[in-house]
Formats: sequence, structure tokens, C-alpha cells
Amino acid sequence: MAVTPNLPLLLLATFLLLAAAPAPSAAEKFVVGDKKNWAANVNYTTWPDQYHFHVGDWLQFNYARDMYDVVQVANQTAYDKCDPTNPLVSYNRGRGFVFQLNHTGRYYFI
Repeated sequence: MAVTPNLPLLLLATFLLLAAAPAPSAAEKFVVGDKKNWAANVNYTTWPDQYHFHVGDWLQFNYARDMYDVVQVANQTAYDKCDPTNPLVSYNRGRGFVFQLNHTGRYYFI
């Protein structure tokens, strides 16, 4: 004889499993350079060492209007040379730019 599952009991068990699952953590926003913002004479090579970034987090670049830009370059070589000729992202309008970390790995900004 086949056993038929008790639907209300099955739904209750499913609900309890979902309720016990941890909720996804909320993305965080990090101001690049903290209070110094995105400006000259800030060591951005060491700045990220104090944080733990996760996929979904946001980087907020604040800068003086018409003074700076944000360029994402593809690799360490372009970063070391400060070479913006083949940017992945280039932004130079307004006084800021936000960028969402959408994958694990290294990101390079100049």
C-alpha cells in the first residue's frame, strides 16, 4: 500500500526549514579612502586591507567636481602604470561614483 504524505505536515516542515535558514546578509557600502575620499596623496594600495568585501557590496568614490575621475583597469600591470587606455569602466561626471562588486577577485581602480 502506498503512503500518501500529509500535505499540511509537509508544508509546515518546509516552512520550518526555510525559517531556520540564515537570512542573506545585506550589502555594505564602503567610501573609498574613508574621510579622505578619492583624492591625491591617499594610499589606496593599503586602504582595502582594513575591510572584508563581499560580492554585492558597493564602493563609493567621492571626489571634487571636475578634479578627479574613476577608471577601472583590467589588471595589475595597467594599475602599476596608471594606464587608462583600455578601461573596463571610466567615470568622470559629478562628484562621485558607486560601483558594485559583482564577482570575487581583484579590482583595479586608478
